[in-house]
Amino acid sequence: MYHSQKYLKVKDMPHVGELINGFIKKNRWPKSVIARKTLRSPVTIEYFLKRPSLQIAILWEISHATHYNFIADIAAQLPADYSSNAKDGTQELLEHIAQLEQELETLTRERDLLKELIGRR
Repeated sequence: MYHSQKYLKVKDMPHVGELINGFIKKNRWPKSVIARKTLRSPVTIEYFLKRPSLQIAILWEISHATHYNFIADIAAQLPADYSSNAKDGTQELLEHIAQLEQELETLTRERDLLKELIGRR
């Protein structure tokens, strides 16, 4: 279906510039440092912070410069029923927890047995 509008307008889209600016203020990141790390001018960084949307490449650069995943923050605002190929690590964590619980159970049994054996002396 062809739309007369150039882009589909989506409600409640996060303001990307505000998201980044909030991070900068909260974590006291100097904008000049981000400018230097992204090889951009401070004026350009200020411009980005006013923009409601940014190209993914710019978000990628700023994420690397700050060691913060802005893309994940934006993705987390999408409805939970949207599919993705991204691995969130949940299954691996659940498997690791199950393994640790099994080890804890074994160690608890061994401890109780040792207490019993020591108590018989």
